[in-house]
Amino acid sequence: SNERLEYVITQIDDSNFRESVLKAKCLSILGREKDALTTLDKFPSEKTIIAKLMVYTICQNNDSFDQFAKAVDISSLNTIRRMMFHALVGRKLFFEGTNYEISDIHTVPIPSKGKLSYDFNKLKEAYDHIREGLKYAKEQNYPHDIFLLTDIAVPLYSFFNNEKELVAYLKNIIELRSESLSIIRHLIILNFNIKNYREVINLANQLEENNIESLSVLIVSTYYEQDKADVMRLVDENRTILLSKPTRNVASIFCMAAQCAYDTLDEAKEANYLEVVQSLNFTDLICIYQFIKSCNAKPQDRKQNYTKLYEEYVSLGRPVSIAYQIIPGLNVQDLTEAEWICDLAGSILQTRELYPEEATNYAFALIMRELWPDLERLCLRVEQHGNSSNLWALFKAVAVESQGRSGEALEILDSGLNNDKRSLERAENYVNLCVRLGL
Repeated sequence: SNERLEYVITQIDDSNFRESVLKAKCLSILGREKDALTTLDKFPSEKTIIAKLMVYTICQNNDSFDQFAKAVDISSLNTIRRMMFHALVGRKLFFEGTNYEISDIHTVPIPSKGKLSYDFNKLKEAYDHIREGLKYAKEQNYPHDIFLLTDIAVPLYSFFNNEKELVAYLKNIIELRSESLSIIRHLIILNFNIKNYREVINLANQLEENNIESLSVLIVSTYYEQDKADVMRLVDENRTILLSKPTRNVASIFCMAAQCAYDTLDEAKEANYLEVVQSLNFTDLICIYQFIKSCNAKPQDRKQNYTKLYEEYVSLGRPVSIAYQIIPGLNVQDLTEAEWICDLAGSILQTRELYPEEATNYAFALIMRELWPDLERLCLRVEQHGNSSNLWALFKAVAVESQGRSGEALEILDSGLNNDKRSLERAENYVNLCVRLGL
């Protein structure tokens, strides 16, 4: 309460720097920014830089935070203060880029590749700051303030497809502090994002108690590892926990369990799991389940199976769950399926950014349909995410050349070749792909 904070403030010896920082934080929580800064001003300025950034953060004074941070000479800070500086600036940019509140980081699901509504320019700045902060943290053997970096590092490293680097950092922390359960939970999510499902299972089994999030990831990873009996065992043992939050993800897990029951010829269990899904009213998941079952039973009827599910997708109002299921298996060289890919990618982009393989298929589909402005916009989006490559340079060149900007297309191709010095063979393959794309 405010009264308790007021009492704490009166008991603090503000001649001591550490206690003055505590007093400044308490004053900031009470909205007394000016008093908080005055408390710190009696100490040398280089000692109070991080504390003042905290004051501006707590008081949500973004303009003063930006002006103060811009004036800081980072080279004058010691290693710990550099880490804290990059952590605080990176966090501010992260929350501005996602438009989330600080409390949302532990409560709101953040798509692993972000959303179209995110400001990826700010998120790239945040990512760069957090990377710098982790380098300094490593030099100091990862102090306990490391959580200021790690909780937002997980989504940022996923946004920019660099999960493996963060995994290496977090493994180092585990080696130094094996009790770090929050770090284990971060590693579970990162390994799941990069499809390292066996490692997810190993990490989840280290937890004394799984919450519904880590339990869900454990079951899904076990499903992808084809451990069918373990999937059913985990669902049966944890049914009460799962159904305490009957979300779409939980319904999907029961569909996976039903698939495992079907594959192991346990019709009674299959029916039981599907009854749960039907009782939760997720019709789209039942459609997906029947699709997977048909594909496994009659792979020769691929076109018919995909056509049926796409028609159900349209009739149900284009649920993104079906878009996720269909898009990886479509043939981009089939004009009808290329049209579907464009439709499905549009649905996915309303909820999150495309994964690299989805974006690549979408680009080829746009080429098949000769939707050049859309292709150019996609290329610019990929560049903004820091995922540019020679292939994306080709896509962009195709897009601009097909809109009559041949000179710009040549510049893009020249830049792509000049930036890649690896081998003559690679350059020849690059030129051959240009020809195949019609350049």
